[in-house]
Amino acid sequence: MRIAAFAVSVLLLASLLVGACGSKAPKADELAAARTEANSVNGLCPIMENPVSPTGGFVMYKGQRIAFCCPGCETDFNADPEKYMAKMRADPAKYGYKP
Repeated sequence: MRIAAFAVSVLLLASLLVGACGSKAPKADELAAARTEANSVNGLCPIMENPVSPTGGFVMYKGQRIAFCCPGCETDFNADPEKYMAKMRADPAKYGYKP
């Protein structure tokens, strides 16, 4: 009986975590706040698509400060910066992109 209760608890917790992950897109005001806090031209990380963070790292690209949600994203960005810039240019509202 205890094993069944434990299994149900684990499944419930897992379903809550999966349901919460990525279920809500950041609002424009949240992206603007993240952009301001990170002193960048974007509010949503073009790599992981999470709000940017002042501790997430950044790169300067063609005179623009591009911020990221976590350290390491700048490596992916630097591998193909135009790929990620194209994403932000194509949907500036989604990325909170204001060059």
